[in-house]
Amino acid sequence: MERFDYILKKYLNGSCNEQEFYELWQILSENPDLINHGIEPAIQAHIEKDLSEMPNKNTVIEGIVRLNRERIEKSLTKACKKQNTRRLYSLKIVSAVAAACVIFFLMYYMFIPQTQYDQMLGTNPPITYNPATQQATLTLNDGRYIHLDSDTIPQISLKEDKLLVNGEEALQGNLTNKEVAISTPRGAYFIVNLPDGSKVHLHASSKISFSSSFQSNRAVQLSGEAYFDVVHDPSRKFTVKTEKQSVEVLGTRFNIGAYQNEPTQTTLVEGSVKISGANNKTIILKPGQQAINDDEILTMKNVDSEDYISWTKGELRFVKEPLNILLGKISRWYDIDVQMDENLVKSITFSGQLFQDTPLKDFLSSIQESSHVSFELNNKKLIVKSKP
Repeated sequence: MERFDYILKKYLNGSCNEQEFYELWQILSENPDLINHGIEPAIQAHIEKDLSEMPNKNTVIEGIVRLNRERIEKSLTKACKKQNTRRLYSLKIVSAVAAACVIFFLMYYMFIPQTQYDQMLGTNPPITYNPATQQATLTLNDGRYIHLDSDTIPQISLKEDKLLVNGEEALQGNLTNKEVAISTPRGAYFIVNLPDGSKVHLHASSKISFSSSFQSNRAVQLSGEAYFDVVHDPSRKFTVKTEKQSVEVLGTRFNIGAYQNEPTQTTLVEGSVKISGANNKTIILKPGQQAINDDEILTMKNVDSEDYISWTKGELRFVKEPLNILLGKISRWYDIDVQMDENLVKSITFSGQLFQDTPLKDFLSSIQESSHVSFELNNKKLIVKSKP
């Protein structure tokens, strides 16, 4: 837990930044045993000092615990399942995790120092590195296109060979034998309802496409990443095809990441899906399972599905993420180019989380300070090197 020790030390001396603050909470929420091994007393000392100075502290505590109840309960469930005789120990975990939660949020408002941006990551004139925003383009294969409005979740409809968006005709002309594509650029994401009512969250630099005959043939082509909430219809299967595989469902919720030069990951949240890969190999997933298609080799493992759909809620989570995959996500989320040193060790992995409104420099600074990697931002290019 070298990374944890590093962030905890920075937290206790009041020097960790916003990204490290959230990462410390994630580590403790996923490993509650850590709280009882010398960490709780140190945190408790901060709590006793700081709560005495915090106005309306009961309201603050109630709000924090309410916002984090899901993770606290998950930690308790894991602890209780190990053996029934540990129920009292589990109650202690509730107190400790809640206490940690309180102090972290107090620290957020009271202890995080102002980031010294002028001393970080290059000296070029300031450039705004905005996190992803909602925008998408709907395009027909004959070249016609429209920009989709992000104020509401648009409902795409196909009626009498016409394309409707929220009940209004969006593009003039016949749709017979046309392909409809919805795409996001880098630095963008989008939510859309398909003609059958299924909802799709489209990640940055991604595209889904389907035929104008979608109502009778619910088939979607995906490049990039998308989260699907498919309307159940036993008479019409729903199929998602990527470059490497095909996923067949009736009604379910799942996420597929299918970016070029990255393994294709299919993560099931609810229901059941059948994945067909190369050489006619198939895998049937249950909730909480993930299929990985890497170089036409199809494997499966158990995962926390929330880690892979959190991006739909404005949060990117990294679970032992290889550096090149992490940088690919950063490139798409912030719309920047990445240039990696050829001598950089590709086996480096990172775990943590990135919130939608986190400044890019805060996130990069956190990685740079705790690893053998250094960053330089030049215009819209991120240069990644090994530290000397």
